[in-house]
Amino acid sequence: MRTVLRTVVLILAVLGVAWAGPIDLTGTWTLDKDASDAPGELLKAQGASYVERKVAAEIDMTLVITQAGDEVTIETQSRMQASPQTLIVDGVARQVTNDKGEVSNVVHSWQNNTLVTRSDAVATDGQAIQITRSLLDEGRTLNQQILMTTAEGEAITVVRVFRKR
Repeated sequence: MRTVLRTVVLILAVLGVAWAGPIDLTGTWTLDKDASDAPGELLKAQGASYVERKVAAEIDMTLVITQAGDEVTIETQSRMQASPQTLIVDGVARQVTNDKGEVSNVVHSWQNNTLVTRSDAVATDGQAIQITRSLLDEGRTLNQQILMTTAEGEAITVVRVFRKR
């Protein structure tokens, strides 16, 4: 009887972990420039000019994130722009066309309490980007890691650190 009870408790514990929902990224997050990597090399590889890279390094940025079911909306706010983006986090690949007409296959998924976005260029220069977003410091810090692999195979990583307001 004890063995059966232990087995049932173990199975429920394992299933409970498997059923656990994703982390909640909801909140207003401010970029901590001192704790973050400068985005210059990443932007350079994406074709940004010297002036664009310098402005991007100095600009203050805020993320406003909301979550509802499989949808995560991230609004990036700065002096230059306010751009919302809604991610459907279900592990399904979708073709997305950006404002420049470039097409990418994009997949958003949860992996070990981390929101992972993978984007592989289809009709452009062959760059692949992976963005991971996870919480640190008991939910007070949002860690965003951007890994870009160029068509030549060069890997460029930028870590952006955001603090919850």
